[in-house]
Amino acid sequence: MNRRLLVIIPCLFLYPNVLADNVITFFLRPYPIEMATDFAQETAKKLAYPKKLARRHIEGIIGRNIIAGIFSTYAGFIESSDVNGQILFPRKHAPPKIKLIVATKITPVMLFSQTVHHWELEEIVPTAMYTMEQEQDKDTNQFYWKVQKTETPKDYLIPLESIIIIAKPHYIYIPTGITLTDDSPNLTLPNIYVKKGINIIANSLYMLNLMHLFRPPTMLYKKGTKNYEELVS
Repeated sequence: MNRRLLVIIPCLFLYPNVLADNVITFFLRPYPIEMATDFAQETAKKLAYPKKLARRHIEGIIGRNIIAGIFSTYAGFIESSDVNGQILFPRKHAPPKIKLIVATKITPVMLFSQTVHHWELEEIVPTAMYTMEQEQDKDTNQFYWKVQKTETPKDYLIPLESIIIIAKPHYIYIPTGITLTDDSPNLTLPNIYVKKGINIIANSLYMLNLMHLFRPPTMLYKKGTKNYEELVS
């Protein structure tokens, strides 16, 4: 028994450490309060169409969770929010600065048949863009997120450090200003709020058409003179 322990213990020290990627995460929350006049006007318009009335009645019965199933992309990854509204990505850039974009459509610019060179916004599609940058107060040493609304790029090129939420900007509310946070390699962004009326089904169906562009690369093998070489398709 003692001999077995002497063999096992050194193996534990020699076993390589498995390091997980740092992450970027944020939570979608239901928008807390809507103006009564705006809500009444929007409801009155929907009541004029029997089909929409039946649809709203069904949605009320099933109690749809408006913060679940909202798609977003970042650095070649695609995720949808869970039942708690959380979205999580592996962190793939160093500076604690994020470009947050809300749009219903994005256009891939291809390098090869199945390889995306970059993504662009569509000119006629409503888009909102924000900058989230982590800073530190000089007096208190407290870290915080500074959120500002910015103009979309004139060339419509989506920056590499962008998170794109697939939705109409009208239904996504992103508070601007300062939000306290902690200094950590894992970035926790401020909460983002979702308004009633967001069309999650239509947005999800659109992303299904682009899903094949987010699949991991397929490794192919070619026989060489002495071994097999790996090729990425």
